[in-house]
Amino acid sequence: MNMSEINKLFRESIVIDACAPLASMGNEYQRYVKGGITAIAATIQPLGGYLPDTIKGITEWYGRFKSDDRIMEIRTVDDFYRAKEANKLGVILAFQGTTHLQADLSLIEVYYRLG
Repeated sequence: MNMSEINKLFRESIVIDACAPLASMGNEYQRYVKGGITAIAATIQPLGGYLPDTIKGITEWYGRFKSDDRIMEIRTVDDFYRAKEANKLGVILAFQGTTHLQADLSLIEVYYRLG
């Protein structure tokens, strides 16, 4: 493939970085916006956070969604297509590990409802 074909394939594809822990650090997510990928799974910070810290990490993403029209939250499969069509970076809120649950499985529903 030549560069023109590679660029065309990239533009037409849905590209997802399914582990983007640095995206939650300050404005690092903007690197993904500039890179033109479709979506990232942004790791909620801090990695080993307890409930108040975890909620703060989720709240920071909600603030980014409100203030930066180049990004959108991904909640459904259709959202990937909407992000691609709108040329936006889709963001899946994600955890790495289970420390955010603090051995309390009832928090799964809480986090589910938060996004």
